[in-house]
Amino acid sequence: MSPLNRYEGAGVSESWTLLQSTGCDPVPNRVLVAAMHGPSSHAASWRLTSRVVAECTSEEVTAAIVHCFQGYLVPMRLTSDKYETRFRAENLDPFASRVYYDNGAPAAIVMIARRGWTSRLAAMAIAPDFRGRGLGKEVMRVALEEAVKRKDRSMILEVIEQNQAAVSLYTKLGFQPIRRLVGYELNPDAARERDADYARLREFDPLIVARLIAKEGEPDLPWMLMPETLAASTPPVQALHLDELAYAIVADPSAERIVIRALLVRKEHRKHGWGSRMVRALEAVFAGRPLAVSVLVPENLAPGLFLKAGWQEQTLKQFEMKIEF
Repeated sequence: MSPLNRYEGAGVSESWTLLQSTGCDPVPNRVLVAAMHGPSSHAASWRLTSRVVAECTSEEVTAAIVHCFQGYLVPMRLTSDKYETRFRAENLDPFASRVYYDNGAPAAIVMIARRGWTSRLAAMAIAPDFRGRGLGKEVMRVALEEAVKRKDRSMILEVIEQNQAAVSLYTKLGFQPIRRLVGYELNPDAARERDADYARLREFDPLIVARLIAKEGEPDLPWMLMPETLAASTPPVQALHLDELAYAIVADPSAERIVIRALLVRKEHRKHGWGSRMVRALEAVFAGRPLAVSVLVPENLAPGLFLKAGWQEQTLKQFEMKIEF
């Protein structure tokens, strides 16, 4: 075994070593060993083990995600039910995703989704006690090595632009930014009075809307906006249509903050104001509550639609990044 990474500072160095079991188990166990070396004879050492998500319960994985995302730029609020709903839609591969443990306590989480020849880093986080030690680099190297072994052609991810440490990590690993993603929001104080269109909104099957997006939507959408993701939507997700010319998918109509996950206008009716009419109708239906479009929209995709309607671009931005093998 040989060190994969070395961290040095203040007279102390830390090296990580990866071990892998050599038994017949098709999902080999991973062990990361870290030893702290310094002037003191009482230097600490760690031995991290990992389990694939397929071997964990939903409750265990949820607890690990929440623990590892403590202090993150965007708070992670997750229950086991929400975990199952979210990651099922994203095509999580439970055999490619791992939880790393230190004496039974979560130290890192790596969640991998897969479609065809492409993997996506759906989530990666390091527990507070293990940050700044190079562990993020090592668990990512494991994920990349495993992607190559299963013959994936590429891996993609989204990272908050303002999270410079994460952007630097992924860049050093070989990921390249391919586009910038933005989001929009509307304060309830800015919502308009109800107009005639809101009463014409009707509920629709999200699966049918996803099929329409596959047929008439923009090509090469980010993973979370792809028809494949939207097609897995189940209640409380709600789809609405306006005269079957404009469509919207809302994450949860009962939530305190309404998140619009998708918006589509039929091709032959674009540039006739139907997108704006749908936005105004949604503002009216959910009057009094803040509305948002998550930071997943390519910045060149209809940027004027929400801004002209009085919405604000969200402060946080994301980079979509990609590495090819």
